[in-house]
Amino acid sequence: MINSGAVQASRIIVMPNGIDTSRFALKASVRDSVRKDLLVDAGDIVLLSVGRLVPEKDHALLIRAFSLLYTEEPRLRLRIAGDGPLRNQLQDDIAAMQLCEVVQLLGTRQDIPDLLHGADIFVLSSQIEGMPLVIGEAMATGLPVVATDAAGVREIAGNLATITPVGDAAALAQALRSAVSRLPTTPDQCAKNRKRITSHFDIRVIADRWLIHYQHLTEGF
Repeated sequence: MINSGAVQASRIIVMPNGIDTSRFALKASVRDSVRKDLLVDAGDIVLLSVGRLVPEKDHALLIRAFSLLYTEEPRLRLRIAGDGPLRNQLQDDIAAMQLCEVVQLLGTRQDIPDLLHGADIFVLSSQIEGMPLVIGEAMATGLPVVATDAAGVREIAGNLATITPVGDAAALAQALRSAVSRLPTTPDQCAKNRKRITSHFDIRVIADRWLIHYQHLTEGF
């Protein structure tokens, strides 16, 4: 809006959506049961993505990137939570790449916080986003994040995520390779990821920002 000249920067205030970070508090106790449900072994490395199976989320890119990396690291497992019109096509892609044993489409899930606790790395492969709250949810559990440079990713993650160009499978594979090499994530890094979200995007922090803004508006009358 600013770049197009439609409005002056001084007239825009950005208010992010808030995240109930209490739902994503660290819960190591659920990890083993979740991983059992995901059919992964103790030594497996679980990459998790969450989002509707639509072109904008570009899960096809993620599957291609995973296929590049899996040949080097057979402990990798990819789980994608969400459903949508591309499910059959993505399942065909998985079969064509002979990845059915290690890549699973989980469908619609109501237990995203638990799934995040069972994962080792969160990955977002979107072409287009607005404000990808799932990045904040993943970081609130302490997970390392690898994501494409879709709108909103940098605003939420700051400098704590590994960000790659949109639509580049090789770059995404390389970023995941680097993230895997840094596992296991240290408690300090988990805490730093979570603090980023609780400090800037917790629902209570955002509510306070709204209240302050409303107060400023009333003072103008």
